[in-house]
Amino acid sequence: MITKSATANRRAGRPFQKGQSGNPRGPRRKDLSALLIAALNEPVYATIDGKRRKISKRQAIISAKADLRATKT
Repeated sequence: MITKSATANRRAGRPFQKGQSGNPRGPRRKDLSALLIAALNEPVYATIDGKRRKISKRQAIISAKADLRATKT
């Protein structure tokens, strides 16, 4: 059913009512795996052997676990 305001909007060159978002359902949602991959690929700065290096969060987590295993007695 087309309302009176909808036909007026179409004549004015507006596909939606004035003040209404262009995409009422919003952007697509990302799945959890895509969010996790994006988060793990973000860069962080770490001090390795006295030098500051830019590595991914994934590499930082792996190196932190390796350091914990090496220091356990």
